[in-house]
Amino acid sequence: SNRVITIDSKVVLSLKRWYLFQKKHFMSLGNPQQKLVFPSYKGKVKDYNHVTKFLKDCEEAAGLPVLSFHGFRHSHASLCLNAGMSYKVIQERLGHSTLQMTMDLYSHLEPEKKNQELELFSKYANF
Repeated sequence: SNRVITIDSKVVLSLKRWYLFQKKHFMSLGNPQQKLVFPSYKGKVKDYNHVTKFLKDCEEAAGLPVLSFHGFRHSHASLCLNAGMSYKVIQERLGHSTLQMTMDLYSHLEPEKKNQELELFSKYANF
């Protein structure tokens, strides 16, 4: 589905740089108004199977565990939770229909977060 999410200033800067690089490339092909963020070299939508194979080849060449694109989504959610984002914000970022779905999928990541929150309470209560 489509949704609007907020991104930090470093990501905005990276996307602006990418936009300028891409605009220069597609101008040379006579298509300076490219609307896709990550198009194929010729400006078309990339084939999912080709991109998946490319990702797997890169991961293997770098000696990394093979992670699917869905794995990146899960990693993003995990990082958001561990950074202290609320489940509600994570739900909205991922597009889950219910807060319960988000909590069911990611609550196993909470043990360290629970300890951190206990420390917050202890500091607040001045124990």
